Amino acid sequence: MEHLIKFYPVGNADCTLIKLANDKTVIIDCQIKDDLIENGKQVYFDVKEDLLNELKKDTEDRPFVDLFISTHPHEDHCVGFGANFFHGSPNEYNREKDKNKIIIGELWVTPRGIGNELADCAEDIRKEAKRRREIYDNNRYYNGTYGKQKNAL
Repeated sequence: MEHLIKFYPVGNADCTLIKLANDKTVIIDCQIKDDLIENGKQVYFDVKEDLLNELKKDTEDRPFVDLFISTHPHEDHCVGFGANFFHGSPNEYNREKDKNKIIIGELWVTPRGIGNELADCAEDIRKEAKRRREIYDNNRYYNGTYGKQKNAL
């Protein structure tokens, strides 16, 4: 497999998928709209559908990305994160309620992304980053369980 980089056509915003030859996947920022239709015509690209087609599934058939990078907490870089990415331990993933939500292996955010001045849609990213950080802060021996979705963050 060759490397693949997709810059999704999301207007004045960002959402990028990188698939590496070693089968690792990376999503940079998020711009996933719920409503793709204007005046009876589809005018927005269906990013979620494409991601579900491109991403791998874990051993329990849940879509996942190895790494999600949030560059900064502006609205045009985080729309749809809350509704389309799973937050919490994968052990709590509900196959009906969370169907097609994407599990994130690693989450990278800038310090600005966990600050207090952020777009409303970035709040979900902030909460998930803080939840993960707390796991490390509460157990100095915790080294992560990346790749083991049963025990992952």
